[in-house]
Amino acid sequence: MNVNGSIVICRYGQIFRGNKVTLAEQNGAVGVIIYNDPEDNVNLELHNATYNDTFPYSWYLPPSGVERGSVMEFSGDPLTPGFPSKNM
Repeated sequence: MNVNGSIVICRYGQIFRGNKVTLAEQNGAVGVIIYNDPEDNVNLELHNATYNDTFPYSWYLPPSGVERGSVMEFSGDPLTPGFPSKNM
């Protein structure tokens, strides 16, 4: 699949989100949208569930939950890559 000049849409899971962005960039994509799979959210009414069946009591996100995080692939301060942050 040619993604050159495209915005790639992919879901969370399988590999680290930063790897998805790197792969898309290496193949010429201009952007990446990463979404949560609806199966990762519990529909409380459909499953006859309660909030006790959602995080932190199970792996399900609550209906309003979204995953968030960085796509950085290195450790350290993002403003000073490869170096620790320090007061000036």
